Amino acid sequence: MFPLSGRHRFRVSGSVSPGFEPVRAEFEREFSLGRRRRAQCCAYRGADRVVDLWGESEEAADEESSVDGRREYDGDSLHVSGGGKKSNDGNGSSNSRNSR
Repeated sequence: MFPLSGRHRFRVSGSVSPGFEPVRAEFEREFSLGRRRRAQCCAYRGADRVVDLWGESEEAADEESSVDGRREYDGDSLHVSGGGKKSNDGNGSSNSRNSR
């Protein structure tokens, strides 16, 4: 159920559109290095969803439940995250509300 990659066992599910495979590889790398216990990543290009990934480490799966009280962590699980809101101005640069 949890493939062994590097020193840590984890499971990543979801999909990426053609051309976005490096996003999935980096997402999996974060788990393989033990930097993530549970994570989600969803990205759109225009109206098209091009990345929809979620994952958890074996250790996190053994915990009682996810944030929303569900045992299984999947793409519909609630996930608390910190950080600033970023938006793309359409010219390829991102602006962070927290950096102003």
